[in-house]
Amino acid sequence: MWAVVAILQVIITDAVVPAWNESYLASKCGDREVVLKQRLKNSTSWGSLEELVLSEGPITMGRYLELIRLGLAGESYLFDFGIPKFCQPLMEGHMVSRYFVQDFLQRLPPIQGGFAAADK
Repeated sequence: MWAVVAILQVIITDAVVPAWNESYLASKCGDREVVLKQRLKNSTSWGSLEELVLSEGPITMGRYLELIRLGLAGESYLFDFGIPKFCQPLMEGHMVSRYFVQDFLQRLPPIQGGFAAADK
């Protein structure tokens, strides 16, 4: 029988988290083109998400943020936007917390059925 095992709980109380609000994102990445996604019921892609083709053509992060603010973004998603690759300025000053310098996930037992598990 498989059972989930709690191995390590980490609660970070001294983290400094940047304010990634709309204006900050627009200032750092507003000019970057983004690919929007939409969920399609009969899609066979991951998460049923397919590329959303806009009649106005390519869209920038700044324009997408504006559409969200105006309530005009509909059911679109900005999904899996690779920040280090597509918006380096957002990484300025980014630091991996000392708690995660060594990847704790590497220390978990093998994954079985989507959970860290132990044979009992």
